[in-house]
Amino acid sequence: MHRGSPQDRSVEPVRCSTCRVADGHRCTAGTARNTPYVLDEPTVGLHIADVEMLLRVLHRLVAAENSVPVIERNLDVIAETDRVVDLGPAT
Repeated sequence: MHRGSPQDRSVEPVRCSTCRVADGHRCTAGTARNTPYVLDEPTVGLHIADVEMLLRVLHRLVAAENSVPVIERNLDVIAETDRVVDLGPAT
């Protein structure tokens, strides 16, 4: 039986809380802006439909004038960004 690593268990509540925040609770007109949401590989373990939902959430965060730097390998997520900083190995 796969129980997952301790890291796996700590990531999901953060993703869920980010979705709740962007789902209208705090990202509505007249609310706080300029909040940084730093995400480290948020698509790990997600189904493609969940990745699409996450992208919609991230777009809402940006539309509400928040900063959303994302460390990611998923090309679908990278393609949706405003800016890309490639920190890959030197070749």
